[in-house]
Amino acid sequence: MDRDSSIRRCSRNLEIDLDSWSYIYQKLDSRDDRTSFGLTCVSFRHIQNSSCKSLTVRCPDANIFASPIDSLTIEKLLSRHTQLESFTLGCSGCRHISNSSLTPLLNYGSTLHSLNLDGCRSITDTGLKLVASACPLLCFISLMFAVDVTDIGLEILSKSCKSLKEVNLTGCDSITDDVIFFINQNCRQLIALRINSCVDIHGVCFRECSSTLARLDAYCCDLDSMGVSRIVSGGGLDYLNVGTIPKPCLPIDLEPIGLCSKLRYLSIAGRYFVDDDVIVKISRGCPLLQEWELTNCYRIGISGWESVGLYCQNLEILHVFCQVEEHLKTIYWIEDSYNSWINESNNPHTTSAGSMKHSANTSPSHMFIIYLEGGGAKKGILGRVVGKFGIVGIVVGIDGNGGNETLGMLGIVGIVGIVGIVGICG
Repeated sequence: MDRDSSIRRCSRNLEIDLDSWSYIYQKLDSRDDRTSFGLTCVSFRHIQNSSCKSLTVRCPDANIFASPIDSLTIEKLLSRHTQLESFTLGCSGCRHISNSSLTPLLNYGSTLHSLNLDGCRSITDTGLKLVASACPLLCFISLMFAVDVTDIGLEILSKSCKSLKEVNLTGCDSITDDVIFFINQNCRQLIALRINSCVDIHGVCFRECSSTLARLDAYCCDLDSMGVSRIVSGGGLDYLNVGTIPKPCLPIDLEPIGLCSKLRYLSIAGRYFVDDDVIVKISRGCPLLQEWELTNCYRIGISGWESVGLYCQNLEILHVFCQVEEHLKTIYWIEDSYNSWINESNNPHTTSAGSMKHSANTSPSHMFIIYLEGGGAKKGILGRVVGKFGIVGIVVGIDGNGGNETLGMLGIVGIVGIVGIVGICG
């Protein structure tokens, strides 16, 4: 007996038609209720499967000798879940998903809006051509560590799936700047793009970047100065990660980031050449920043930290590197700038040119967390400094000289600040 006839027979026996049972299932709110519905009988299981919107298929194990998940298995699953909108296939480091595994998408992929192929290292441009033909409605695709995917396959995909809004190409180290050109040209609704560890991407093809692009993850990309200036050309970014691991690299101009007035998150971690001029430019141009990653930026001095305290009044989390005890002056500099701003806000007679206009009612009330990373901090000094800052809440990851100096409960060591007791050490 086929599935449809089984459902109709069950419906006749219960004197309720198929559409009514499907409607009842859609009204079930909890996952447990839907599971119980599907366990009632085979017919109800069919209703549950056909109503499913999201499906995840993981490889049985990480054994490289295990058999691939063949197209027949995928076809059986997709034929049961006829209204899928999101499909996740594979797992980290998976070599069990081949291009042929994607063939069933040609019959069942027309409704998919989201496709996740993370870790499917055996997928090549041939597989992407199948996806491009089968899934014209895709809004999201993730191809993390699909190392054999190249510019050719992604060009075809971008031309066929013009509604793409989120693309994750992290670890696809066979792609180049041409991919950025294809995506930028064809996918004008793009909101988020992740190209972490794509070492052959320099950023030059971000020219005339779509204004819809709000998030860019380009960690450990070999960006150049022209690439940075073109990345910010769209003007819509509120999340930008152009950090890198600490390594010798040519200095690049990061000052254009100061043009991103909408930025709320920024990471330039590991860019050792960042100096006060860059920090001042970004601080002035990005007043909405809420989190700033500056780990391993060694060359920031007094004027840089003062500008952070003066202009970044929405900042909630600041990651800094504490290499030696002298770097604890960071907190003093930011504190002095913050206090100057508070005094200026409360002084109705302040009219100096270029000063930021605030009232006493607009002073920050949020908790400001500074993460100090690295060694060299002594707990007595650290306790007094963090306590004096007042609005700093949490300090984590501190090691002493020679390593492994435990700070314990920092809140007990001189931590009472402007806003009550602060300073918890993780």
